Amino acid sequence: MSDEPTYPCSLSLTRKVEDFPIGNIPLSQHPRRGDVSSPHSIRYPWDLLRANELYVSSLTENSIQGEVHSSAVIEGIVHIGPGTRILPGVFIEGNVVIGANCKIGPNCYIRGNTSIGDHCHIGQSVEIKNCLILSHTNVGHLSYIGDSVLGEKVNLGAGTTTSNLRHDGKNHRSMVGGALATGGARRSPQTPDLPTISEAGVPDFEGGGFLGFVAPAGTPRAVIELLNRELVKIIRSPELAPRLVGEGATAVGNTPAELDAVVRADIAKWAKIIKISGAKVD
Repeated sequence: MSDEPTYPCSLSLTRKVEDFPIGNIPLSQHPRRGDVSSPHSIRYPWDLLRANELYVSSLTENSIQGEVHSSAVIEGIVHIGPGTRILPGVFIEGNVVIGANCKIGPNCYIRGNTSIGDHCHIGQSVEIKNCLILSHTNVGHLSYIGDSVLGEKVNLGAGTTTSNLRHDGKNHRSMVGGALATGGARRSPQTPDLPTISEAGVPDFEGGGFLGFVAPAGTPRAVIELLNRELVKIIRSPELAPRLVGEGATAVGNTPAELDAVVRADIAKWAKIIKISGAKVD
């Protein structure tokens, strides 16, 4: 009987589980392999996070081979690879491992037990919490990434279709099956020729958000119906609808019952994900 860990399922289409980096060291080569991974312990992405947290939290000495700006603040233990630059205004709180040739900042916040691979860029006003980020990944400005595994060569950032198409847009595009795709449930009016990620081969994927108007409980039905009629007129008006499209949104203007169905479906979807992940309020 072998004592070597076994991995009963695939977490990635591009690599075996034992090739995933824990603290930027492949699991198969890890000096603490027996501690961070036991048989059948790596089944889901959050198992990788737990393994990464276990290892990174155990670090006791700094190893800084890159450049740290004098205005950066480090409160914890860091391992920083050669060629990496920690720019002004960066705040690192906790134990963090950063690979080689990365650009971190300016003005970003990294906390928890986080590992960042080689050749990564963590942009301005980004917050990273307790994450495992693989090599050649770019996290654009104004993004929050928490308790997540980001794969290799991922370009991720907050913003609308409009903001992501500004300039040349190259740093805001990630291919799905060799093609560019949008993350919503339906195609964007700005890019009608681009398929959704679901159409591109990831069934039932929906990464979009929505905005809706709600009223206090007990509001008379007649008042809700009046507000709905007037708001739908405004949302679909020739003055506002094109402006919404210009910001990457779609003017829907649905009924109270339709919005209620959307909210209930979202609650059911995320409740299932939270239950599977084992996430707790802390």
